[in-house]
Amino acid sequence: MGGKRKVVETSPVAAAPRATKRSTRSSTVAAVNSTPPAPTPHSPPAKKAVKALKPVHATAQAPPPSLATGDVDAKASELLAGLSVSNFTLATNHAGDVMDASLVQIDLAKNTDKYYVLQLIAVGHGQTYYVFTRWGRTGQVGQHKLDGPFSYDDAQDNFCKKFLDKTGSNWADKGSFECKKGKYDLLVVDYMAAQASTGAVWEYYMGNFVDGKATGWYPYTAEGMAQTEALWQTFQANTTYSSRIVESGMYSYQVDLVNMTQTNMSTHKSRFIRRAHNGIVVAAAAAPSSGPPSIACGSSVPGHPPALPVIPIAVPATVIKSSLFTLPGVVPQPTPSKATSSVHPATSPVAKKALPPPVMAPPAAVHRPLDSIYEQLYGSNADVVDDYDVMLNEVAIKASSSHNKFYRIQLLDLRNGSWDVFTRWGRVGEDGNHALLGPFAALGDAATAFSKKFTDKTKNKWDDRATFVAKKNQYEIVELDMTASSAAHAPVAVVNDTIPSRLPKQTQKLICMIFDTDMFQSELKRMNLDPARMPLGTLSLQQIQKGVAILDELQANLTTPNATLRTTLSSKFYTLIPHAFSRSTIPPVLATPQQLEEKYDMLSTLHDIVVAQDVERAIHVPSVQQANSIDLKYAELQCQLDLVSPSDPVYSVVTKYIQHSSSGLLLQQHVALQDIWAVRRHAEDKSFASFAAVPNHRLLWHGTNVAVVAAILKSGLRIMPSAGGRVGKGIYLADMLAKSRQYVHPTQFDGTQTGCLFLVETALGDIHEITQDDPSLTKPPAPFDSVLAKGTTYPDPAHDQLVDFDGNHVRVPVGPTVTSHALATSFTHNEFLVYQERQQRLRFIVTFKM
Repeated sequence: MGGKRKVVETSPVAAAPRATKRSTRSSTVAAVNSTPPAPTPHSPPAKKAVKALKPVHATAQAPPPSLATGDVDAKASELLAGLSVSNFTLATNHAGDVMDASLVQIDLAKNTDKYYVLQLIAVGHGQTYYVFTRWGRTGQVGQHKLDGPFSYDDAQDNFCKKFLDKTGSNWADKGSFECKKGKYDLLVVDYMAAQASTGAVWEYYMGNFVDGKATGWYPYTAEGMAQTEALWQTFQANTTYSSRIVESGMYSYQVDLVNMTQTNMSTHKSRFIRRAHNGIVVAAAAAPSSGPPSIACGSSVPGHPPALPVIPIAVPATVIKSSLFTLPGVVPQPTPSKATSSVHPATSPVAKKALPPPVMAPPAAVHRPLDSIYEQLYGSNADVVDDYDVMLNEVAIKASSSHNKFYRIQLLDLRNGSWDVFTRWGRVGEDGNHALLGPFAALGDAATAFSKKFTDKTKNKWDDRATFVAKKNQYEIVELDMTASSAAHAPVAVVNDTIPSRLPKQTQKLICMIFDTDMFQSELKRMNLDPARMPLGTLSLQQIQKGVAILDELQANLTTPNATLRTTLSSKFYTLIPHAFSRSTIPPVLATPQQLEEKYDMLSTLHDIVVAQDVERAIHVPSVQQANSIDLKYAELQCQLDLVSPSDPVYSVVTKYIQHSSSGLLLQQHVALQDIWAVRRHAEDKSFASFAAVPNHRLLWHGTNVAVVAAILKSGLRIMPSAGGRVGKGIYLADMLAKSRQYVHPTQFDGTQTGCLFLVETALGDIHEITQDDPSLTKPPAPFDSVLAKGTTYPDPAHDQLVDFDGNHVRVPVGPTVTSHALATSFTHNEFLVYQERQQRLRFIVTFKM
């Protein structure tokens, strides 16, 4: 079950010729597959040379289609049945892609969440084709249309034209799809997961006998269950869309699939929800305190939902050759040695049981912490009332002056039959001034005072905050995710640090380091952000995405003469993302590509810190089981880490790679190896599989910030939301540690300055080489698969070694460094670029003393 890896050649191998032309790869494929495979019944007619066969030819019959395909839309099935058509399925194109597109357009600020379904349907064995479309608001059946019958070519043209019209992108480019402003986004659809979701049940939580119902969980209607499960499956494959708006009858609901809540957008009333599959609760909120659930309307932190803790048992790599890549919760069985037919009991791994799935309790009300200054002045004998807690920010940049200020408002229950409204305001980064507007004898009077203050500062009504519209020269809401701070106050029954960790000591240390609170706080300060305005994990991903949108606008206006617009947009950015500038510092106008790139990187790091905090939060889910907090954090990463022993053959390959590719490091940049872990993200087993057949796999370096390591292990390497680096917008990798070391931000942990680098298996395929910067690249030029910015210093390819990962021969450039003085290039080291996230996968994480 686990992916076996071994060194195929321990002696140097001759370097393979560098693939720079598609013809090299094509001839190889032709030699292996001289006879093209027959198309499936839902495929288009086979092609000869360039000219396509007409669909009337019946020779295109072949094996049945794979189960990993989608279903024809139910409404399309009804329409085709009405035409007396019974034998139909989704068509594929000549590349084997299913012609099925699920599109969405979502703008929570405008209460917009709509879908567009586009399918190309083959009838019979592919003689006739139809194009089906269905569109409307999410949760509604909407409108639909069936065009046809067509020949395959005409149907494909119709399909591609509709796709281009709705997305602004070509269907042929969907592998590198990017959502365009004002257009629909293309969803990733996991057909196998959707089929496996049969048996999922959704329930909502009722408290205090609402509508005459006793406190407890109640099932959705069949229709509501199907709708919510569809949103859940969409979210699993498209983690950006964690918050959706669903139409149900006369109401609109905002469904938050991270915090597991549904909020009526008219009444702002929220209920907790949960998902059970085959009788086991697999997604729910934290456990309840007394009283009915009550949360902030519209709070959302996109990312992965909390998973149930399952503790994998790490087995040393030297005991079992395949033990580096075993599935979580599965105890690997010893592999008999070639010299003997059995393994002595003393050397066999000790079987340990994984934790069973925890029994989930009902959700808790979201705890909103008291303002830190209020607590210092008046103590903690008060509670924030429901979601009556808001952080506001305003930044305005002028030629000779600026203001960068905040305003906090909280409605407090004083626990003595009275209420108060606390306000605090001042310059970002300072404590500022404060005031109490009460006390009030009635909650309604206090709420009115709170709402009046909010309207005074924003010119928006508190009751309309879900559709907040920013006004000129007024404060804006900084959207915080208070479930992060709530986790610290939630019952922590599952965490018991008196139980010893099951992980090796080195792995325990790694987990502690990548979740270290001091490290995260230090990183916020390094980026000139204000931790006081947005405590760890509380800035919502929705707020971060708003910051990205402002940077995109600035990027589009960099070369225009409108300096006033750039100043206004920069002020808007600092308003959305609170920065701590001194009183003598005017926040800089973001007017250069370098400034924008720095802020893109900052938001990417901030995003990954939020992901790491989501993992921290998830371990507070109550359970009847108990475990060490380190083990729970490790399990929440959903990523297997196995310490590589110095006696393992791969260890020597990696150490040789480190030694030879470190050439050129300055004295102050020198690194000392600490530990190596083999990494297995099981989500990458599926995503990387589509590139298994692409030739020219290499193991390459990727340096990073310790603050984002947890997020990378959780979610994999991502293409950053940026203006693009020297070789465009992709994932940057190198064959020299000396190059990747430049991007490492180490941390001081356990008395040692420690940094992390990843080793990444990358399917490079045919490589397009460049010698000059090209920041405009978003994909390789046809017909190539990747881009190499060719440097003058690189490992000698004559000394490459091969390592086998899951049956793929992966080239490791372990040779000594050579320099080509004759090459005219703007790059010192090789930089490899891939422009699809699924074209690479993590293989090792290496820690260094720096």
